[in-house]
Amino acid sequence: MDVDNPIPQDQSDVEDTKQRTLNLCEKYDQQLKIYKSMIKEKDEQVRLLKDIQAANERKIAQLEKQLEESLAELQQLQDQVTGPDDRSAER
Repeated sequence: MDVDNPIPQDQSDVEDTKQRTLNLCEKYDQQLKIYKSMIKEKDEQVRLLKDIQAANERKIAQLEKQLEESLAELQQLQDQVTGPDDRSAER
């Protein structure tokens, strides 16, 4: 048997192989489109979650600032009621 010369195939085998190959390529392309759309959707979800996280961090910073201001205001009120010297005596 001559290794350099492939076994001849009839034309119908060649056409069948060609059609199967084309079908596989088409299925691959369809799957690729699906995966690309899934990736795009997930990327959008990640972007939205990052936006939400940034908004939450800004709100937390704002609330921490308000808390510090409220604590300072409470300290001033306490100093007015008890006097600043009383606080040092408590320590």
